[in-house]
Amino acid sequence: MMASRPAVLYWLPQTVSALNAVASIRETGLGAWSTMDAGPNVKVLTDGRDAQRVADELRNRLPDCEIAVHRPGSGVQFDNSMR
Repeated sequence: MMASRPAVLYWLPQTVSALNAVASIRETGLGAWSTMDAGPNVKVLTDGRDAQRVADELRNRLPDCEIAVHRPGSGVQFDNSMR
């Protein structure tokens, strides 16, 4: 979006703070990587064993931001009765 003409920037100051917090957490040796969609929301990828620890670190560093932990679902389920 930033490379489009005209450029569109959805980021907020909190977005940049969140990206910096994730980089700072990673520098401590804890695996945490950020990604984003077109909006201002930052998603953080980490190993499932570290998810709660990463979330706690983010809550400490970003006290005014909502932090939620999501895990993968069970995958696709087929209803065999429909076949």
